[in-house]
Amino acid sequence: MVKYINDGGSEQVFLTAVEKGDLHGTEYVLRHQPYANINAVDRSGRNAIVLALEGGHIDVLKILLLYRVQVGDALLRAVDLQFTKAVEMLCEHNKVLQEGSIDIINAHSSSEDYHPIITPITLAAHHNNYDIIKILLSHGARVENPDHYDVTEKHTLQYSLGTVLVYKALTSEAYITLTSDDPIKRAFELSHKLRMISRRDVEFSAEYNALEERCQVFAADLLAQTRNTTETRTVLTYNPDGWSETGKIDDAPHTAYTAVRCNQKKFVAHPNCQQFLIQRWYRGLRDWRDRSKVTKLIVSLNIILFFPVLSLIYIIVPRGRFVKFLRIPYIKFLMHTASSLWFLFLILLTIFRVEDWITTGYSIDTTEGLEYSIVTDSRRGNKATTIETIMFVWVLGMTWREINEIWARGAEDYAFDTWNVMDFFQLALYWTSYTLMLISWLLWRQRYVEAGDVDDLYRSKRLALNEVDDFANNHTVPSLQLYVDEAMKNITSQLTSHQASEFAAKLNTLVSMVTTNVESGQSDIASSISRILAKYTDDNFITESRLVWDSFDPDLVYEGLFALANIISFIRLINIVIISKQVGPLQISLRGIIYDIIRFICIFSFVWLAFSVGLTQLYKFYSTLTMLECTNNKDDPACYQGFSGFFTTLKTLFWNLFGVISLQVVVVDAKHDFTEFIGEITYAMYHIFGRIILLNALIAMMSNTYTRIEENSDMEWKYSRAKLWMSYFDNSGTIPPPFNIIPSIKTIHRTLLLMKRAIFRSNRIKRRKQNNQWEKIEKLKEEYKDVVQQLVQRYWLDKRSVGVEGDKRVSQTDIQKLKQDVSGFRYEFATSILRNDTALEVAQERNREIVTRLQKVKSALIQFDRVNDEVQKQHDRISTSKNIGCTSLTMCKDGNSELSLQQAELESEYSVKGGTFGTHDKTRDYEYLEVAMWLDDGESDGLP
Repeated sequence: MVKYINDGGSEQVFLTAVEKGDLHGTEYVLRHQPYANINAVDRSGRNAIVLALEGGHIDVLKILLLYRVQVGDALLRAVDLQFTKAVEMLCEHNKVLQEGSIDIINAHSSSEDYHPIITPITLAAHHNNYDIIKILLSHGARVENPDHYDVTEKHTLQYSLGTVLVYKALTSEAYITLTSDDPIKRAFELSHKLRMISRRDVEFSAEYNALEERCQVFAADLLAQTRNTTETRTVLTYNPDGWSETGKIDDAPHTAYTAVRCNQKKFVAHPNCQQFLIQRWYRGLRDWRDRSKVTKLIVSLNIILFFPVLSLIYIIVPRGRFVKFLRIPYIKFLMHTASSLWFLFLILLTIFRVEDWITTGYSIDTTEGLEYSIVTDSRRGNKATTIETIMFVWVLGMTWREINEIWARGAEDYAFDTWNVMDFFQLALYWTSYTLMLISWLLWRQRYVEAGDVDDLYRSKRLALNEVDDFANNHTVPSLQLYVDEAMKNITSQLTSHQASEFAAKLNTLVSMVTTNVESGQSDIASSISRILAKYTDDNFITESRLVWDSFDPDLVYEGLFALANIISFIRLINIVIISKQVGPLQISLRGIIYDIIRFICIFSFVWLAFSVGLTQLYKFYSTLTMLECTNNKDDPACYQGFSGFFTTLKTLFWNLFGVISLQVVVVDAKHDFTEFIGEITYAMYHIFGRIILLNALIAMMSNTYTRIEENSDMEWKYSRAKLWMSYFDNSGTIPPPFNIIPSIKTIHRTLLLMKRAIFRSNRIKRRKQNNQWEKIEKLKEEYKDVVQQLVQRYWLDKRSVGVEGDKRVSQTDIQKLKQDVSGFRYEFATSILRNDTALEVAQERNREIVTRLQKVKSALIQFDRVNDEVQKQHDRISTSKNIGCTSLTMCKDGNSELSLQQAELESEYSVKGGTFGTHDKTRDYEYLEVAMWLDDGESDGLP
């Protein structure tokens, strides 16, 4: 059980010793306090291992692990502190814990200090610590894929935060380089996935966008580490999956293709990538970039003018230098641009009626040309002209080109490009137009056969109608029937009997209607004839005036769709200006501004609909009366009612944004001041919201978009230009429309060769060639792996050098390292002082021993002086005895013997005490005594 300690007790002493880095105190408690709770925690919930980690006491941590102190989430905290030595020590200790079914490598936090999804490897990836991640990976740690989480409820706060934290770990540069064999491709995948998630989880879109930006920068930084063309080519052309699938090895920039699909603008716009792509763009044109602008212009214009001849030669000649020349991406670009320009030229020819002028010789400015235009414009189901037929063939070629592109790239990649989507709608409009043209021609083909020469018929009819108009201006109703019958004989004589009777019935109806209108006073003869004749005379006839055609007549719908398709054809030409450094960024800005307009329309629609409903409700009653009064005179401007219906009100308010509609639309015929006041207030509010607020907001949005793109104009332009370049890098689609629908000799030969191989080729030869390709692919894989490893090493070397030299800011890691250094210095200093104290105690003990010995020497010397004095006295006594004389020899011998015996005893006693006896120097003996006395004084002062 975990025990929370109070003041005092062995646990408090133990935790205090650990916190201060007291190794001896910690070890003393662990050894001599068996009843102490070594797993106790302080009031902050920190146990001994956490305190040792926070203090940076690696030696204390070592002894705590040795005594099996509870680890808990210590590894997680060590990673958070970026304590590399402690992480390594805890991972090694995990092997011991795993014997007891405890795993701290993938453990989560036991407290609320960290999110429940955080593991040591996740936290290490957050810090992007290469060394710690490497240690954890070597012990089996991994960051789990958030898509594989088994949760009962998604889109909760805890799940969303956890997902952000996991993807933050997955986007760590250190984690990517240590876990992926292809870090560039992995960065692309993560960037694309994060962009998709940011659109789904808009609440955390800022966090996901920051992580997506991090992946882009990392991939570009790895590419920046390439040092030569070989390394750049190895990185940009790597495509093992495609090589294995097709069995062919090519040098196309597959990595750049992937970068474009994943929208990696920084990678594609990097100078190393741009340099490689531009070499491919002009490959085969020697010194093209060094040539003058005049030379480039002349060569380009010749290719554009003579592209039909070049295309036919390519179809006939299967191989050779000329074929290689046309396959150069820049030449292919010129050829396809020439095809688009020639197609636009055909559109202009149809607009200016050049073919009619050539075939008839009539100019559109003359009376004959106008009459002929009236004839052709009033036809239904016209046959396609020569220019229209050529345009149809061109559209067929463009369709075949788009089909091949969809087949080669796939529908998803094809739809990814905005210009491809525009091409799709362009072709859809053209094919719909041609379909309606065919339907109209089929419907009116039989009438063309029965009518014969419709042009002559229309001219005769027009002359007769002119005579009718002249008569109507000078005659009365009674004579109208006779004159009409006489005037229309020229027409009915050219028709069949069935058509003549049908036309006569219509003329009789016409005269009756004119008579009725004139007698009722609604109009005069001329206006009645003109109006009724234009509406009724030739109903369902092939030369009926288009003024009375149905709104959704196939010919009218065809003309409208064909006009829209022509508009897109001209706008499509804007794509080629991306090549220019001066105009290209502006084209990118316009594309962004179009998106702003679409967003503006979404907001404006609500205001537009709101005011349309209100104004329609207010004026619909007055509009009904006015419309009834103007039934027979709808063309009168005074009869126009801007708010007569809902759709009319929508149209009125829309054009009001541009100042087209005047204030008269809010005035009513009756004197209803309150109604007019409400109408004027509503109209003024619409002006405020629509023209002042929303339009100025749109201007601000467009200005902001232009400024944002202009700030990154270089990167945006290089990225868009690279996309255009790469669309011409493959060997397919060399011949532009319409010549691409003609099978070339090379295509026929290749088709026959494939059929031959499919029938007669043996499996042995096929297997042998596949084995050779597999060997080359494996060799290229190893080469790519070596290059990527070098790029990664250079990347981390530069990153660390920049961190040491370039980054002067103090980080949390720097503070932690400083704290660990100070803690280590404190421990070493305390250990040094403890050792000095021990040495001092030993020296003092030895000092005491020396003093004791000196005291013994001192006592011996005193004893020696005493004995020496006694010896001297005896000697003097003996000498005195000798001077007096010996009374007998025996007495003298006895005296000498006694003296010798005493001297021997003294010598023996002195030797036992450590002294020597021999020739004695009194001066030296006294010096010994002084040293002993000095040592006694020095001992009191603590001297050694």
